[in-house]
Amino acid sequence: MLKHESGARLTTAFLALIAAALAVGCPGPVPVAPTYVVTYDANGADEGEVPSDGNEYLAGDSAVVLGNTGNLVKLGYAFSGWGSAPGAVAAEYGAGDAMVIGAADATLYAVWGDYSYAVSFDGQGSDAAISPASVTVASPAYTIGASNMPAEPTKDRYYFSGWYTRAGGQGERVTANSRITGDVVLYAYWTDKPVYDVVFDPRNGTAEADFYTVSVIEGGRVGSDDFPEDPAYAGYHFAGWNSSSGGTGEAFDEDSIVTGDRTIYAVWNSHSYVVTFDGQGATTPASPATMTVASPEVTVGTLPADPLRSGYAFRGWYTGTAGQGMRFTGSTALSASVTVFAYWEDVAPAAPDFYVAKAGNGRIDLAWTEPEDSRTTTIR
Repeated sequence: MLKHESGARLTTAFLALIAAALAVGCPGPVPVAPTYVVTYDANGADEGEVPSDGNEYLAGDSAVVLGNTGNLVKLGYAFSGWGSAPGAVAAEYGAGDAMVIGAADATLYAVWGDYSYAVSFDGQGSDAAISPASVTVASPAYTIGASNMPAEPTKDRYYFSGWYTRAGGQGERVTANSRITGDVVLYAYWTDKPVYDVVFDPRNGTAEADFYTVSVIEGGRVGSDDFPEDPAYAGYHFAGWNSSSGGTGEAFDEDSIVTGDRTIYAVWNSHSYVVTFDGQGATTPASPATMTVASPEVTVGTLPADPLRSGYAFRGWYTGTAGQGMRFTGSTALSASVTVFAYWEDVAPAAPDFYVAKAGNGRIDLAWTEPEDSRTTTIR
């Protein structure tokens, strides 16, 4: 088929007209048939470029319809083809279709249709089932949206590191604001949590082992069975574990969350105990009547001088009256203030070794009888 100078193709009818004119010797220029173009309209697209057809067509020619070569996108809608009017709801042409050219330029408009995509969530071994397990993204929405996302899953010993289009953190990461372009399964991606050391420093105390160490996964706790035995420090009271060596930080116990390597310190409380000595009727009380035992000491050491009471023998100090309770000595360890009581035992006067009679010049031997329940002795 011939072309005229502008490049437009000449129809068979037009060629016959030219031949007839030449046969009769028609003078003047040869008439040229008009040509037409096909343009593409994005019809409200938010992204992409329209295709470009650089051809010129004569009426009656067929043009090959182009596809969405410029990746046109209208958020919330799906490209479904081309239509001859901007308000078309169904595509008249798809890529590769033939369109007959009329006696005018042609414009093809992108046709945007509704969609409904299913997004499913695979927990990949999460501690609990994912809820919801799937959501629908339908026009005009084009993202999942924060309110529709499932709660962040958990898995023991692992961090949740997002949702991906392939297992193992492969493919693309998808968030609540990612554009959804089709049905998709999203896979939870898990990464190992780090393990931290918690070191227990007894601070001069003796423990199960000095600087006892427990390894804990981040976000975990030291279980009750994993704590060291309470340390001991002579003269002080163990008051728990603390994040500060001075005991002014946060208390550390079974509910404390571990977020990194850390050292925990024993807290030691000093004491000041008062021992009160109750003479229980002593005529000469103990002196001093009270003694103070302060850290690091735990015993009184030397007791006060024994009290005195006429007709009684002092038998020691006891935690109960009348010799009841525990005997208290200078080496008794204290854990609190205490009152101790003198224990007395009744005694009779001893018989003299000899007696001299004054009535006469001779010496008289005397016999002694001790009456029951009596503190006096009668000479007979």
